Amino acid sequence: MEGPRNKPNTSTIQCADLGFLHASKFLRVIDIQGLELKKLPNEIGSMIHIRYLGLQCRHLEKLPNTIGNLVNLQSFILRSSSSGHSVLEVTSAFWKITTLRHVVAPLALPCSRDLGDLHSLQTLQAVQPRGWDGGNGNPLEKAANLRSLELSGLTAAHAGALEAALESLDLLVHLVLVGESLPSSVFTVPSLRRLQSLKLRGSVDSPEGPDGSAEDVRYIRPNLTRLSMWSTMVGQKFVDMLAELPSLAELTLMWDAYDGDRLAFGGSGFRSLQELKLGLPELEEWTVSAASMTGLARLTLFRCAKMRMLPEALAEMRELEEVVLYSMPDMVSRIKEGGGQDHHKVKHVPVIQTIW
Repeated sequence: MEGPRNKPNTSTIQCADLGFLHASKFLRVIDIQGLELKKLPNEIGSMIHIRYLGLQCRHLEKLPNTIGNLVNLQSFILRSSSSGHSVLEVTSAFWKITTLRHVVAPLALPCSRDLGDLHSLQTLQAVQPRGWDGGNGNPLEKAANLRSLELSGLTAAHAGALEAALESLDLLVHLVLVGESLPSSVFTVPSLRRLQSLKLRGSVDSPEGPDGSAEDVRYIRPNLTRLSMWSTMVGQKFVDMLAELPSLAELTLMWDAYDGDRLAFGGSGFRSLQELKLGLPELEEWTVSAASMTGLARLTLFRCAKMRMLPEALAEMRELEEVVLYSMPDMVSRIKEGGGQDHHKVKHVPVIQTIW
């Protein structure tokens, strides 16, 4: 009987175990998951018919230069580091593959002079800018047909290049920006009229909002339906601007998204809002006017431990179907039937969840 010491160790698979690739040159799709590879074998470059290459290898550290030979590649999906912070360098030849349509990988994205004609590229996610701080103009001028863009590692030095890039992306519908400094002009750049989903994670360079009237956002972002903000540190005036977004249906403000202990949803703003998530640990007072977010259907409060009470306006929101409270024991006591001070504000809500 074979002993345990003779069992294969799946956690130490080497490049040689993928030697079969050399004899499989006509494959169109390769999807590798779960192998503890540190480097993709050079043989991958001989498989020039590949259209889709998917890799889920947590410890991948290097991509071979031969990956630039995959002249028919359309989709490259790579999920490598379990920590999510590892960025891989890739040969410049990769960025000259004109058939690329979807790239979702933690790659270093060079400036425009090192990119080929990427007119077919529609999805570019998980990448980090390299060389964008040298005043080289629009770094994405050769990828003007992007529909989905996700950038991380952004700093104040990238501001000029990033704004130039956004000004050229007329077809963009999904945008995620992550970094230590993010441009508030993402709400005012005229080219992004088709934008539907926006996520910001990091400090905004103008916490009180970009220059111009708050009402301008109605016309500049008419299609924005989902907005998520984390650690943006914006002020009340910025929130007032968001309230004017005509199509905004889902809003998430988490952690230090808002800088202050008092937050007001005033006037008749957020008229299209259906789902609201607030996770603001320092928030003490939240007020909502009777005419604001009248169509709200789902409210989630996440660890707003200092919040003294729920807004009185909730009592008149007849569209409200669900209230979820995460780790808010004091508020749970306030909404209890039979003595809870805020019970009358949510007694009409069909579903109330409390999660510790």
